[in-house]
Amino acid sequence: KERADAAEVLAQLALEEGNCGDIVAAGGVTRLGGMLSAATSEERAGAALALAHTAIDDVGRKAVKSLGCVGELARMVRAAGAEERTSAVRVLAALAFDSRSRKEMIQAGAVEAIVALL
Repeated sequence: KERADAAEVLAQLALEEGNCGDIVAAGGVTRLGGMLSAATSEERAGAALALAHTAIDDVGRKAVKSLGCVGELARMVRAAGAEERTSAVRVLAALAFDSRSRKEMIQAGAVEAIVALL
């Protein structure tokens, strides 16, 4: 529960302009990326939401992109519960601004997973 709560705090902090760089500098993006494969759904969903909010900022998006987590996010869209799925889609939406990330999404099967949600 503590890790999920911490991810939620980072998700809220990332909404304020300028905070994404602080989250990146503190190593938050790396830790959040590791939480995408956490044992609990609450942790995975919280981590994905925090990454989605952080990736709205250019600095944050670059850090999230460097995690190489597109495949894991695509898996979450296909197999996760509703909260995880929604958060994973939000991260992918933020990463879609980058052409290299778009290619990774196609290769990881994210397009089919997202279309299936329609």
